[in-house]
Amino acid sequence: MNKKKVLLPVLLLALGVGGFVILKVTRPKPPQAVVKEPVWRVQAMSAQISKLSPVTRLNGRVESPEQTKAAAPGTGRVLNVSVREGQAVQPGQRLLELDPRDFQPRVDQARGEVDELQAAIGSEQLRHQADLDQLKQERQLLDFAAADVGRFEQLRKENFYSQSAVDQSRQNLARQQITLRSRELSVADHQARLLQLQARLAKARANLEQAELALQRSRVVAEFAGYVAKVEVAVGDQVQHDEACGQENG
Repeated sequence: MNKKKVLLPVLLLALGVGGFVILKVTRPKPPQAVVKEPVWRVQAMSAQISKLSPVTRLNGRVESPEQTKAAAPGTGRVLNVSVREGQAVQPGQRLLELDPRDFQPRVDQARGEVDELQAAIGSEQLRHQADLDQLKQERQLLDFAAADVGRFEQLRKENFYSQSAVDQSRQNLARQQITLRSRELSVADHQARLLQLQARLAKARANLEQAELALQRSRVVAEFAGYVAKVEVAVGDQVQHDEACGQENG
């Protein structure tokens, strides 16, 4: 009984090994790979000497190297627009015009300040000449007042005049000294007053030149030959310093 239990596993193991050997022997053989020589495709062409350069396609926008913005010289209302976008213009051609009534009052005001200061300078020179003439008289009057004081004091000592008369002569002398001092200060201050008026006149003339230039530039013209790139205003618009139209060189 024990021999049967031992032989059965051995028999099963032998049958399994024998089946594996039979399957390995009887399996199909894979086909043998055929080694092929690689084929290189070559195209022959004749070489020619020539000048070549690469070509690249890009997307972009062409802009002129010379471009200017014809801006308004100040705040004003557009009176007339003479060009349109894309229009060709020549140097000096009018692009647009602002209402001159927005600029002419500033010119008149600045010119009035110039005239006023010129008149003030003339008046100061006449005043200075009058001060010089009166200065001589004031000095003479001071000498007379000093002489009166000396004479009245002498007469007072001789009892010909009262003390009140002597005091009155001294008061006249003091008032004349004050008047003379004021006249001398006015003469000495002439140069400072004149320089101040001349400085104000120079400033007024500069304001006048700016106002006249703004009036002149209220007619906006082309700086060079080219094309109008963009018009940003229309008739009746209220514009500032930097609003008008752009021009680029063609």
